[in-house]
Amino acid sequence: MLPKSIPFTPMSSSQTSDSYSNRNPSKASSRKASNAAENRAVPMMSTPRNHLFKNITVGLAFFCLLYVSTTSPASVVRSYLVAPASPQTTRKVNETSSTATSTSSLFSRIAPLFFPIDPETNQIALPSTVTTIMIDVGARDSDYMAVLEKRQDPTVALLMVDPLPDSYVPLQSRVAAYSMRDMDERFLKTNSTNRAFLLPAALGESEGTVDFNIAPGPACGSILPVHDKNTFWCAKSIGQRKVMLFKLKDILDMLPTHNPQGIPIQVHIKIDAEGADLMVLKGAGAATFRERPISTVIIECMTDSGNETEAQEHFRTGDCVNREAIQWMCQQAGFCKAHIDNGNRLSNIFWAHPGLIPDSPEFQEDERIYGQLGHKVEQTLRQPMPEYLNDKRLTWKNFYGPVFDKHRLAMAKQQER
Repeated sequence: MLPKSIPFTPMSSSQTSDSYSNRNPSKASSRKASNAAENRAVPMMSTPRNHLFKNITVGLAFFCLLYVSTTSPASVVRSYLVAPASPQTTRKVNETSSTATSTSSLFSRIAPLFFPIDPETNQIALPSTVTTIMIDVGARDSDYMAVLEKRQDPTVALLMVDPLPDSYVPLQSRVAAYSMRDMDERFLKTNSTNRAFLLPAALGESEGTVDFNIAPGPACGSILPVHDKNTFWCAKSIGQRKVMLFKLKDILDMLPTHNPQGIPIQVHIKIDAEGADLMVLKGAGAATFRERPISTVIIECMTDSGNETEAQEHFRTGDCVNREAIQWMCQQAGFCKAHIDNGNRLSNIFWAHPGLIPDSPEFQEDERIYGQLGHKVEQTLRQPMPEYLNDKRLTWKNFYGPVFDKHRLAMAKQQER
């Protein structure tokens, strides 16, 4: 506040200019000329009373807007802030939004955040060189990524899925480094990028969000609840985190079936979802396996002890048991020849599509399934398996190696005919 003994008299802009001119005689003429122009647009300096009045006015206006925004519908608030669109535009936008919401999955709506999407096909846009897609569910450290980093195979695209920051933060760093390895100055090369992706989410039988159980060991977290009789330290829960949940079917639906040259694209799937592996497969749906040719599938389940109750009481409620998974894959997906690597508590199970090696005994035994294959499926399975999957650094090389060799031999015999 100003002292009462000193009266406050506001100075006009001309008075201010005169004071300045007295101190700077050489600049007086030019300063006066500019002041003349300013006086036409700039008002006199405000008094404290004017400042108070202005502050009260602005405060009331803000309060009124706040009141309207908290008591009125959102459409009313938007009418204050945005110019209204024409009825025709509003109707068109609403119809488009309604159609997209009713026909598209949750994954398809968020996919542009993580993948390049082709606006014409609404599918993930891959480089023209890609003929194989590897899906790594429960990627963790992902030896598939490690092999891709070493081989840099332009025919392979890798899609990794993992919901935990302990996994997806380091993986995302590796994906970025891999995608930027062939940068041309400031620009990425299209055929060198868009071949490694990471989706920070979990997969299951439905979509939305799910409470993910955090385990003492980062590799043991699961969407399944811990069983009351669990004794395994790594399967215990030390907390929960809300994560996104999608279905494998929705991912497969957004993958292209052919590259721009018309060559069919193979799909190979590995799942390690800490007990939820069968749920992930069911999330793909039986129809998906019959309509979209999946070349190979690997999962991990509880070893079947012959006692269903005992088998499910080790780690989590609803754990995948190898007997149930084998039955579902045969009856629903048409994969009836399973290769099993039994462990003490866990089993690794591998399936190759029955049409992948038509001259094998497995195919001859299950010709019924091959008879259901369409021409599109057959053409895809006749494509050479990538050398990428025959790499000795892969954890599952004992599964891929024999199939790779048999497939190559079968293709050679067909060419001789």
